[in-house]
Amino acid sequence: MELVDYTSADSTDIVSLMNLALGRTAEVQRDAAYWHWKHECNPCGHSLILLAKVAGQLVGMRSFMRWNLHVQDQIVPVAKPVDTVTHPEFQRRGIFSMLTQAACQRAATAGVCFLFNTPNRNSRPGYLQLGWREVGRLPVRVRPRRPLVIATGLLRSWLGEKRQAARQPCKCTAPAAAEVLADRVGIETLLATLPAQTSATTVRNYPWLHWRYAEHPHADYRAVVFHEGGELAGLAFCRIRRRRRLTEAIVDDVLVREDREGTMVALIQQLVRAIGADYIVAHAGHHGSFGRLWRRCAWPAPRRTSLSLLGRAIGPLPAGWDAFDQTQWNLCLGDLEGL
Repeated sequence: MELVDYTSADSTDIVSLMNLALGRTAEVQRDAAYWHWKHECNPCGHSLILLAKVAGQLVGMRSFMRWNLHVQDQIVPVAKPVDTVTHPEFQRRGIFSMLTQAACQRAATAGVCFLFNTPNRNSRPGYLQLGWREVGRLPVRVRPRRPLVIATGLLRSWLGEKRQAARQPCKCTAPAAAEVLADRVGIETLLATLPAQTSATTVRNYPWLHWRYAEHPHADYRAVVFHEGGELAGLAFCRIRRRRRLTEAIVDDVLVREDREGTMVALIQQLVRAIGADYIVAHAGHHGSFGRLWRRCAWPAPRRTSLSLLGRAIGPLPAGWDAFDQTQWNLCLGDLEGL
């Protein structure tokens, strides 16, 4: 077995292996367009990808998405482990561990100082065995909009009813994120008014927002805007998707000028009106007015739906930043879902 660095010529084999090992679903479309967007168009840089091959056959893959965090007035290069896969015929041979350890060494050499991700319950123990540590849990809160539809859909799902009920069209009046992000000047003006962050936050700039919400080849991202005095004062990005016979809206990110609470209230009210989903999901963090207000108007979701944030230091961290203290992080669902 040999470990080799990824080249674009490997993308077709990788997509085939991912669909073979992970299966195909209507929700997650793992195709060449998605791979190219995720790993080769990211404004933070191309992903660090390591492959395992046997006699020229691809049998394993490990990828780290490059990411930039704003920590104490510094831009810190980190990475997000994603898209790990092993060929079904080569599992239980230590390929995951071998690829991960080698990828960590390559990432450290490339200047990455920290890795963070939210693995599922099946892969979480493996990460902990390889040196990852618990940072904390990121709870989500849910705001129902159509309780009767939710109850009916969940009951049908629980009963295992195979007949699909007629889908009601999602009456979302929010425009596509790409349409709103066409106003580069307005977006950059809003970004310049965001308050300084004391906790670790994803570096938001126009290229990153456009890539994340306007260029995704498959996901339906919408943007809710709020204006004050003729200027863009608030902006929320949401993803609309079908889940368990229901229409779900995920609040991925919320940006408000100077984090004004009054503006945030108005933006949330507009969001609830514009998003025609059966329910709305958001991470109510402990930093900023959005988390505080969302906790007041939404219900806590079951603990099993919260995200477990893990991390591993592979290089020197900024002085004074405890990367394993959850209170020193300020992530949104846009940093975690759909990636």
